[in-house]
Amino acid sequence: MDKISKGDPKATVACQVCHGVHDTGKHVLKSSKRNDTHLYKSHEIDTETLIGIVQALHHQYLELNLPLIKEILSQLDEQYLSKDRVESEIAGNFTELKDIVEMLSHRLIAHAREEDETIFPMLLEVEKGRTDQETKAFIEEIVEAHRKENSTMRSMLSKIKRLCGNFKLSDEPEEKTLNQLYLHLMDLEADMAEHLKKEMELYPRIFQKLGLDDGPLRHMMAMRVL
Repeated sequence: MDKISKGDPKATVACQVCHGVHDTGKHVLKSSKRNDTHLYKSHEIDTETLIGIVQALHHQYLELNLPLIKEILSQLDEQYLSKDRVESEIAGNFTELKDIVEMLSHRLIAHAREEDETIFPMLLEVEKGRTDQETKAFIEEIVEAHRKENSTMRSMLSKIKRLCGNFKLSDEPEEKTLNQLYLHLMDLEADMAEHLKKEMELYPRIFQKLGLDDGPLRHMMAMRVL
């Protein structure tokens, strides 16, 4: 991360990995809200372009940010192992936190890979006019799988937030690395929400083209990542 305003006790830091802007001022530590909907109007762009946006903004984000989160966790692991006492509320549950973050990372990467290699190519085939029964069954299965996956990831995120004290940031200088972890996890949470929002823009148009019952789709859309 690079400082934007050096010498200022309330310096703002721009993270070059997650693209968030982190304010490290003593009383105003926070993570930027991720919202890129102002960059486009989904109803005015085609499916291929929207898919490209998901890949460029969210799949690449995961490739960059997840390794950084793991690196920060490793730094904290060494920090806690070197102390003979618990320094923060996260320390007692640190092993559990690492395990959940690892599982969540694996699911997110697998989800993105499946979209790139299987799901998105099929959606583009539908856009080109493919409407056979095999395609319809595939899309319905994907929606149901995503519904279950979203529920699982929502539970994992909730547990991560609980283990991290709801991402409550500290003013203490020695908790700088812990604050970085919280900020990046908050940013990951926001990115996942934006990713899901774009998926919810993709599937209705596909269901309409295939003439599918939108009941399962509405069920999935009623869910939230958080």
